[in-house]
Amino acid sequence: MTKAAINAGDNTLRLGNYHGSKLPLVPGFEGAGVIVNSGNTNWKTGTRVMFTGQFGITIDGTWQEFVSIPSQQCVAIPENLNDSQAAGFLIAYLTAFLALKSGSFVANKSVLIPAVGGAVGNAGIQLAKALGASIIISTAGSTDKANQAKNLGYQNVIDLSKEKIVPKVMELTNNKGVDIIVDGLGGSFSGEAAGAISYNGKHVIYGATMGAITNLNVFDLIFHNSSMIGFAALISQSADELQSAYKVIIDLVKQNKISPVISKEFPLSEASEAQKFQIENRPFGKVILSL
Repeated sequence: MTKAAINAGDNTLRLGNYHGSKLPLVPGFEGAGVIVNSGNTNWKTGTRVMFTGQFGITIDGTWQEFVSIPSQQCVAIPENLNDSQAAGFLIAYLTAFLALKSGSFVANKSVLIPAVGGAVGNAGIQLAKALGASIIISTAGSTDKANQAKNLGYQNVIDLSKEKIVPKVMELTNNKGVDIIVDGLGGSFSGEAAGAISYNGKHVIYGATMGAITNLNVFDLIFHNSSMIGFAALISQSADELQSAYKVIIDLVKQNKISPVISKEFPLSEASEAQKFQIENRPFGKVILSL
């Protein structure tokens, strides 16, 4: 292992709330490294690979120096990604791509993808742009983060500390609403955002960082003929679906159309500080452990 990523689920695991996991367990859902023993496979020793799977969930994860990986879960790292970017790539971009697909995304559709600084939110914005979305709207939880996003070139970022979702989305879409919402926030956001969906639109919910309970005006769904879809990222998909997704996102990386954003790196010895930084600071981009 050279680098390992920190994800929100690592804290869920630490708290003992991850369904199906039994402690003690080494955390870490994804990472990157170099093959030192390829066994009886077609992989060559010395190949740089990234991977994810059940690591840090049902088996020991990536926050350690050596990990044994099934060959079919290895993904060769494109030359234009460094190990830090690769370590935090797969979960965010696979989740975002598959969530967009679950919402029936095609070119020229409009999307709302909240949490511009979050790993999946940021990945979704990049993917939607690369795949031809007509308009992409995102959110930030503070004015500082909204300004940071705008200074980095992100457009249509709603500052949730002083702007309301529905009026702002309607302003940006000429009162049409968005065709797809890719929502990892849950909580009050999901209920409010339902009013920003277009006719026949789809609201895909893959996470709940703001909480699992929401208040919903069902008429927002009824009169828009829209739907809310629960999306179990990287769990409900077949191997073929995952392979197809891999191909699309890796091709986009090689074309320099998408690129992971890294916030900060910590040495493995400071894993607890790294996790604390992610939870308390809610940084813009991925937090990485260096091994």
